Amino acid sequence: MASSTAVTIPLGCPGGSRLARRFDVAVFSSEVRLAKPDPAIFHAAAGRLGVAPAECVYVGDGADGEPAGAAAVGMTVLRTTEHNDTDPSWGGPTIASLADLPALLCESADPRLRPDV
Repeated sequence: MASSTAVTIPLGCPGGSRLARRFDVAVFSSEVRLAKPDPAIFHAAAGRLGVAPAECVYVGDGADGEPAGAAAVGMTVLRTTEHNDTDPSWGGPTIASLADLPALLCESADPRLRPDV
């Protein structure tokens, strides 16, 4: 997870994000002094995972040019419109709900989107 939030929410913290348990690492802007879409924050997230950016899937609402920033470092990008439609000009793949993500990852012909590859 790469977040531009100014306040860190510890992963697994009671009362923290319900999504926190879904992530192995987190990179917060306030911690690394970077913000999306700066490519360095995406490199930092991949680095903490110990993988190349090309092995990562970025999912976000598209605010502030985030999809383009993630794509620029080689990440596969999926935009979600579940909470906000902040970048309707994004021409790449878009999902309406995060609930659609597991099936998409498992069924994709793109090996970067499949968790079993």
